[in-house]
This record gives sequence, structure tokens and C-alpha cells, in this order.
Amino acid sequence: MNRYFRMILLCGCLLMLARCSGGGSFCDRLSGSLSSLRSKVQSCPTLQQSVTVTVAYDTATCNQAISHCSQADQNTLNHFLDCLGNIPNCIQGQETLFTNSLTTCGNGLSSITSC
Repeated sequence: MNRYFRMILLCGCLLMLARCSGGGSFCDRLSGSLSSLRSKVQSCPTLQQSVTVTVAYDTATCNQAISHCSQADQNTLNHFLDCLGNIPNCIQGQETLFTNSLTTCGNGLSSITSC
């Protein structure tokens, strides 16, 4: 799968997760994670364009949907954000490494069941 397509898919997942958040603090963390993700791709123009175009976040929508997730799913979502926070900045010429790290973070999301 094309690395840019994976990046776009992951960003789409972030948007879907905004509808299934783990509480106000999760929504705040998600908003911060999206901002951080935008910053991390600054050195990789092709990824930067994907993130800028793909990621739109609405805190009100996130907060509105917080009751739809079980505690286990909230924990999974918070772990996902922890993982995103640990990804280093993208380095031009190493976009594959960066997108693989994003994919690794997203792998645990398949266990979400109640959102």
C-alpha cells in the first residue's frame, strides 16, 4: 500500500475517533495530537500536504460523542495518542519510516468494539 495513502487513512481514522472519544481530556489530547502531527511532518512536504488537507478536527463533535466508548476502548484510544506522541519528527527521505510508525500506532485500534 502506498505510504501516502496509509497516512491519509490514518488521518481519516483520527477523524472517526473524534466521534468516539474517551472524555473531555481525550478530546483535548486528540486536538493536541493533530497539531503535533502537523508539526512532525513539516520536513516532509508530501506528507505535510496530506495531513493539512485530510485532518480537520472539531472539539465540540468530539465532546458530544464521549459517552459512546467503553472504558476499555477509551484506554485503547489514549494508548494510541501516547504512541503518536512518541513518534519522532518526519525526516525528508525517510517518509516510509514515519508512515510505518503511524501505522504501528494505529494497529491497536482494531480492538475498539463499543464506539
